[in-house]
Amino acid sequence: ARLIGASGHRMLGLVNNIVLLAEIEAGSVLARPRPVDLRDVVTAAGRRFQASADGRGLRLRVDTPPEPVPAVTDSELVGRLLDRIVENAIKFTECGSVTVSVAAGDEGAVVTVSDTGAGIAPEIRGRLFQAFAQGDMSRSRRHEGAGLGLAVAGKLAGLLGGRIDLGDLPTGGNGTVVRIHLPPGPVNGPDLAEPLVAD
Repeated sequence: ARLIGASGHRMLGLVNNIVLLAEIEAGSVLARPRPVDLRDVVTAAGRRFQASADGRGLRLRVDTPPEPVPAVTDSELVGRLLDRIVENAIKFTECGSVTVSVAAGDEGAVVTVSDTGAGIAPEIRGRLFQAFAQGDMSRSRRHEGAGLGLAVAGKLAGLLGGRIDLGDLPTGGNGTVVRIHLPPGPVNGPDLAEPLVAD
């Protein structure tokens, strides 16, 4: 029963990603910006994935500042973007922790997801935002998935007028840092261009 349930959950996630990616590319997903406190979006994501992290023996930390982090953006789309990044971080982290944080930046707000997983080699970071692309394309890869989560995340970032940066942990060692940069003002319409992906 557990196996059937897990398989059904994976299939539902795959279908949801395919449908959302098709809707974005068809132009039927539009950002509806309004003033939000991004601390609420980050905290809600932490609650959604707490059980998943616990099931893998990981520590899931949510780090928010005491003062509001305001933005004029679509909180639902930010949440859907963040879901895919956090899910990926938990999936590829064998032990240790995943941390989700948010802070006001010089050019808007920055939502950061960092993990203590195996890390992502610099030479494959750019292709991870392409549909059906994965870090390990071999048949013997350890992790399941169709390689759509980050592609959807990249498209959502473009819709929100933002970008995604990939980097390493500032303390060194294994792990990945994903920074989602969101603009301070409202979005002036959908932007389906690929997001800027930097090291």
